[in-house]
Amino acid sequence: MTLGQTVVGQSIFPSKPFNREEIAAPTKYSLPTAGLSPRTAMLLIEMEKLRQGDFASLSRDEMLSEFGLIDREGQLLANVLILLSETSDVEDLQGFGAFSKDVVNGVATGVVAIDVLGQLASVPGVLFIQAGEKGSPTMDNARQQTWVDWVHQGFQLPQSYWGQNVVVGIIDQGFDYTHPNFYNEAGTVYRVKRVWEQMAPSGTPPSPFTYGRELATQSAILNAQRDMIDGSHGAHVAGIAAGGGGT
Repeated sequence: MTLGQTVVGQSIFPSKPFNREEIAAPTKYSLPTAGLSPRTAMLLIEMEKLRQGDFASLSRDEMLSEFGLIDREGQLLANVLILLSETSDVEDLQGFGAFSKDVVNGVATGVVAIDVLGQLASVPGVLFIQAGEKGSPTMDNARQQTWVDWVHQGFQLPQSYWGQNVVVGIIDQGFDYTHPNFYNEAGTVYRVKRVWEQMAPSGTPPSPFTYGRELATQSAILNAQRDMIDGSHGAHVAGIAAGGGGT
């Protein structure tokens, strides 16, 4: 990588400290990447390698998967975030793709063909472009990443802790009361003790409150099934905070 200017289509792993003169020479895949996120720059490099028929490049299908692209009638598109200068407007981007009219704190969003990403970076007023990146669930690593597994082991603690006898309250909405994560790991013991649906139009609220309804027994909670038809955020949060490990 030529520092601050160009990302090249090869990896450089020196056995000695970097010498700016030694790494300044671009390869055949050198592309101007000022104003592009590193991931976006690599996307353009892979696209150029594909154009040139480089057998070491990703295939078209692999690019779709790796970079989370959109295939629309044979054209590859990317979701983008674009940072604009204070004197620029989303209207300046017309002709490069489809953009939302709303610009928040200088950030515009849109869908752009891969072929014009490099050109878009040179538009006056465009400060930075980041193509959307493919996400994937990583909850299987959550305990390790947050060091909870060390708490389970009692590392540098007087004992191990697993959350027994701890009551966790979640203020949220979008609960599926029947989700396996609300049981113990064996799926035999239900772990939700009380539910207060504060937005419920009918039912008996918990004393001394006068709104919503309380579900105070396991059968009442499971019979209700969920608090809303099209929400899941509360179940996700509760599963993270106090889930039993069911999937």
